[in-house]
Amino acid sequence: MSVIAPPQRQIDELSLSAHPFWKADVVKDSVGPHGVRLTSLHCRFPRAVLAEFNTHRAFSRNASSRRAIPTAKMVQAVVDFPYFPEFAENQPGMSAGKTIGPERMRIARAVWLNAQRAAIECARQLNDLGVQKSWCAWLLEPFNFADVVVTSTDWKNFFSQRIDEGAQPEMQMLASLMKIAIEKSKPEQLKFGQWHLPFVKPEDVEYFDGDIDKLKLVSAARCARVSYVNHDGERDPIRDIELGYRLLSSRPGHLSPFEHVAKPVNYRDTDGSIAYVGNFRGFWQMRKDIAGENGQT
Repeated sequence: MSVIAPPQRQIDELSLSAHPFWKADVVKDSVGPHGVRLTSLHCRFPRAVLAEFNTHRAFSRNASSRRAIPTAKMVQAVVDFPYFPEFAENQPGMSAGKTIGPERMRIARAVWLNAQRAAIECARQLNDLGVQKSWCAWLLEPFNFADVVVTSTDWKNFFSQRIDEGAQPEMQMLASLMKIAIEKSKPEQLKFGQWHLPFVKPEDVEYFDGDIDKLKLVSAARCARVSYVNHDGERDPIRDIELGYRLLSSRPGHLSPFEHVAKPVNYRDTDGSIAYVGNFRGFWQMRKDIAGENGQT
């Protein structure tokens, strides 16, 4: 399969480290006996386009939460890892034109930096007043990045829409990075009933002596942890188990992390095609094993 590249100016900028904080890493890639592939990625991209990303209903996802991260830490992230757009010409319609010239780019970036500094100062003032951190975070949103774990069996529609030249440039960048990562990845062959376990390492399997129920909890917990910490630090399997149990027992339930943990099943529609279970084709999510997971019982 050929890689659909983003606009050449974005590829060039990426190679020059103009976007050093973006990422799209495959963390688990599986294929069932029926040939359906399930892939989980850890992505980092400007938070301003997260709402647009979330319109794709085929995806299961968990994102870093504004309400879970202290304001001081969010401010520091904006200072250390700021987002600067590559400004392009305004033109009729929704799409941007070509990148503006270097002198206007310099001025536009200065204006953006002024806005960033003002947002940081206002967020600090709200924090000093004791305002809950989610409102402080709203001010920082255009300048910040989001970490997202996303899992799906269906990517074609997302790539066709978001790599198109009419898409928001940031979405073109993200979708292109994701597509390249998936195409470079080699999926692990699973049997029916074997589990797709994002973020679970061989040492975790050894630590828990292959106990699949504990490994499923560890995987779900680590998918949930994107809400308040990245996956670059040390693992603590016991704390992961504890978090998994807390997520299971919470009321109301916080069950979206259990969607990333799934196993291939041979369910068929009446026409013989591979059936969907929830938003995955041919895979049964751990969430479906949790009583009352739909909030109705």
